[in-house]
Amino acid sequence: MGRRSVSLKCLDVLLGSLVIAGMACAPLPGEEELVPETLEQSLLPPLDNSYQTVLYDDSVTAGWNLGYSWGGISYTSTTSTKAYGTSSLQVTSGADSGFALGADGQTFPTNTHKAVSFALRPGSASLAAIKSLRLIVSQEGTDGNAGVAIGTYANPSFDSLGAGEWTRVTVPMSALAGALTTFNKITLQSVSAVTYGMDGIALEKVTGGKPYPTGVAYRGINRAGMEYGNDWGGWTGQTYYEMPSSTQIAAELAYYKGKGFNLIRLPISWERLQHTLNGPLNTAYSTGMLNYINLATAQGFTLVLDLHNYNRYATGAFDGAGNQTSTYVQRVLGDGTLTVAHLADVWTKLANLVKTNPKVVLNLMNEPHDLPMNSTTWFSGIQTVINAVRATGSTQLILVPNTRGSDVGHWHTWAPGGGPLDSVAALAITDSANNFAFDMHSYYPEGYGSNDESSYGAQLTAVTQWARTNGKKLFLSEMGIPNQQSYAQAQITNALTFMNNNRDVWLGWSPWDLAPWQLTTNNHTGDYTANGVTPINWYAAFLTANFLAL
Repeated sequence: MGRRSVSLKCLDVLLGSLVIAGMACAPLPGEEELVPETLEQSLLPPLDNSYQTVLYDDSVTAGWNLGYSWGGISYTSTTSTKAYGTSSLQVTSGADSGFALGADGQTFPTNTHKAVSFALRPGSASLAAIKSLRLIVSQEGTDGNAGVAIGTYANPSFDSLGAGEWTRVTVPMSALAGALTTFNKITLQSVSAVTYGMDGIALEKVTGGKPYPTGVAYRGINRAGMEYGNDWGGWTGQTYYEMPSSTQIAAELAYYKGKGFNLIRLPISWERLQHTLNGPLNTAYSTGMLNYINLATAQGFTLVLDLHNYNRYATGAFDGAGNQTSTYVQRVLGDGTLTVAHLADVWTKLANLVKTNPKVVLNLMNEPHDLPMNSTTWFSGIQTVINAVRATGSTQLILVPNTRGSDVGHWHTWAPGGGPLDSVAALAITDSANNFAFDMHSYYPEGYGSNDESSYGAQLTAVTQWARTNGKKLFLSEMGIPNQQSYAQAQITNALTFMNNNRDVWLGWSPWDLAPWQLTTNNHTGDYTANGVTPINWYAAFLTANFLAL
């Protein structure tokens, strides 16, 4: 970055309890004098999206605006001085005025944010006016408290700063929220006329919000329900179907967040999404799907969008009026009717819907099985789909399925449809964005006789070794043990510990959540309990409440 080293004469100040941004230090003989602005930037803690929601850095974050400011307020963007990025805001505030950021049509829980923070630079006005600025969080239509003077929370103290020097202020939400449970506006209110610089405005998340610091980054759960209510996928006993409302989704997300899940896998139905091959996406279904995606990712969850169709599609499942019928014909990819082009078409349309949301992962197909093609042909088709997705501009993580139920057992032992083993054929997959992992499923015991069943971790060992040898990544998007098995706690612990110990290969996991592997109540808002067994507890030691990966 071209920064010069700090002279030893300054080191006592820099290592002391008061780290003063922009302090001038006399150079030692032979040293160049520091450029004040270079020093002031290097001493401020860097902005970090993994645990901060940055509302302003060079520009106002989408969804927020400065139109909530009131009174004698004016502000301009300048590049002459800044704490972060390339510019800062210069604010001129009259007496009893408010510089405010607000979010249109949104609310944010106060209990998921631990603080409001920002970098502030006193202008030529007295420091007393700066220290008297009051920070307020509020919810439109609801009275908040009167705010608190930021001078109380400045570190280092404003008393040690001069005009033109940046410092970062952090004010705890506990001092700001009062009785509020939600907020959508942040205001810095002036008592008297004052000028100041403002930069790097951020919300600090509870528990930091970083990915889990040890072990796999993503620890999720399957949210089944939007894919079922039919028998065209071969699951005649599964009639459960719902399109959850925003109210229901909010309750679910609160439960998932409280448990510490930071990823949700959302299975969807190809037939419900696209009533005819190559046709338009159904508006009602895609709107409901996007509502879930947007509500979840806005809260920090990663969302795995899973086309839950087993490499099949039922033609004629809906009539021209959009009504479900019983006269469908189930097609299998490669049967002469259902083609790779059809799968590429629906994923092109899906990718265009979500490509601007980096928190969405694309799970191309759930559990292909009994295919009329060999492994080489099948992976070649998946390559075509990957290329189509990337052609939309999407760079999101893609999960690549294998040829038999995505299970780990056959990977290195047999090729169900003929051709090379999946462990060989899968090596042909490439990605222009270099952002893909292989989708794996593993229930215990697996029962196929093709894997090491001595423990849940042992069941994952062979594919783990393959991935490490070949520089590939894996994601266990389905796992589970029937909920009345006495060995479940020990074996779930074994599997999750194994993946944590092999985090160079495993990105994360998400257990299935319908009977007999059920973890939550039917409305996904509480712990499922039967005969004294609470299966969510099997995962509890690997989860931390309100811990969201970004």
